[in-house]
Amino acid sequence: MHPGSPVARAHEAVSEVLRPGDVALDATAGNGHDTLFLARSVGPEGTVHALDVQAAAITATRKRLEAAGVANRVRLHQLGHQALPDFGRRLLHLHDSLFVALFQAPAQLLRL
Repeated sequence: MHPGSPVARAHEAVSEVLRPGDVALDATAGNGHDTLFLARSVGPEGTVHALDVQAAAITATRKRLEAAGVANRVRLHQLGHQALPDFGRRLLHLHDSLFVALFQAPAQLLRL
């Protein structure tokens, strides 16, 4: 990741508010780079929920998390963005607070 890149700036912004023990949501797991960042950020007591519609993305993310030793912090869900509003509401019922990290996700997802 290049300093000053949009991803680096996003990670910096997330780092200012996400704490160990938090619950985070990555709305587009992709290859797992941001999911790994979130898993490290929430620490062993936190949880990350990562979504992706593609089975290959879920597999790639799982492998990356396992290699880093943080797979137990992440729940992977093969879901598309259209499921996010209902999924997000269910998560809010399960957790007192939920940090939503919307890397590469459409703006309408902010309407949880």
